[in-house]
Amino acid sequence: MMKSDWDVVEVREACELIVDCINNTAPTVDGPTPYKMLRTTNIGEGRIDLSDVDYVTEETYEEWIRRAEVNKGDVLLTREAPLGDVGLVREDDTVFLGQRVMQYRPDPEVLDSRYLTYAFLSPFVQNQIHKYKGSGSTVDHIRVPECEKIKIPLPPLEYQKKIADVLTDFDDKIQTNIEMNDRLEAIADALFQSWFIDFDNYTDFKDSKEGQIPSEFQVKELGELVNPSRGLSYTSDYLDKKGEEGYPMINLKNVEEGGGFREDGMKFYTKEEMKERYEMEPYDLIIAITEQTMDGSLLGSPALIPPIFDEDRIIISQDVCDISPKEDNMLDEYFLYYLMRSDKFRNYCHAHATGSTVHHLRQDVIKSYPVILPPESEIERFSDIVQSMKELQFSNMIENRYLEEMKQTLLPRLMTGEVRASDINIGEKKLSNEV
Repeated sequence: MMKSDWDVVEVREACELIVDCINNTAPTVDGPTPYKMLRTTNIGEGRIDLSDVDYVTEETYEEWIRRAEVNKGDVLLTREAPLGDVGLVREDDTVFLGQRVMQYRPDPEVLDSRYLTYAFLSPFVQNQIHKYKGSGSTVDHIRVPECEKIKIPLPPLEYQKKIADVLTDFDDKIQTNIEMNDRLEAIADALFQSWFIDFDNYTDFKDSKEGQIPSEFQVKELGELVNPSRGLSYTSDYLDKKGEEGYPMINLKNVEEGGGFREDGMKFYTKEEMKERYEMEPYDLIIAITEQTMDGSLLGSPALIPPIFDEDRIIISQDVCDISPKEDNMLDEYFLYYLMRSDKFRNYCHAHATGSTVHHLRQDVIKSYPVILPPESEIERFSDIVQSMKELQFSNMIENRYLEEMKQTLLPRLMTGEVRASDINIGEKKLSNEV
């Protein structure tokens, strides 16, 4: 129930500008250039992600901003594929709208940009947007006129800013944890590269079938060191799409390209009877062995399973493979994880993949990978260092789950006035952003 003293207005009444994208695909060039196209995949969860953008020439950029430049403080909404993702432009940059993106510029006298972002993310607005699901012939979409008529609650501007302050505090802490995890991963990657690929700390070398290696190292096939085991082949009859029942089933969507675990895309499997080899535990290692994109960039990417699950059973699907160290060797999941994050391993996987449209990585190919194996003492030294990093990363991941749940609980209540931002003492409860 909306507070009775708050106006509910169409968003066009509170914006200086609402612009649809140019409905042609801009010609791109090999980058980087200063001119970046924002696709729907760059927009989501209130943010703009510039880590994977398409680049254009200055001439193309000028042509594609003829309706409006994209400025700091503008709010972007995807109106198709996917429907209803939202991002706030937080920095001035030479970016422009790709297809299926709407641009909103709030009137600063009546509407705060951050508040509009959270209003668009709230159930009150998302329910309006998603009532158009199924309206497209092939994909869900919302038409431009409806994008201008979206209704938002409009409390006084000062109070909008208080709401935005509360929710931004959560988002900033979440983002800080994400950035810390990225830095920790980069440090561990660099350490592995230096010690076990570039051999920076070694002076005495010998010849091997893999070239010059430190004299204390040896070359073994990966199959001598690990037991690969493919996950469960399943049918959709046993999937709970709502995620309310069953066991977490880790699948291809849970593996980050290049290595890492992502929570979105989790499936839940309801059939009780299954073989024990499909069951996993926290800190177990998996890799992606199927890939449907043209370049196969996910193939061979590893992930360590984080300790985030309350359920007593975790299983893996057929698109990923369990990589368990054999009991009679000194390898552990930490060393193997960073070995498999290396360009050398993933290039090997791409070169030996089978299939033209769907790429596959066979277990015999995994077993044949030549591992340049350091002494046990060096493996232990490396693992001792990165274990503490991984534990901190997983701790940040768990904290982010908690923060996101709190934010999602507060968001609709703040937007309807059920919870007042003035009742949340930001000064006393400010979330720490210290790294």
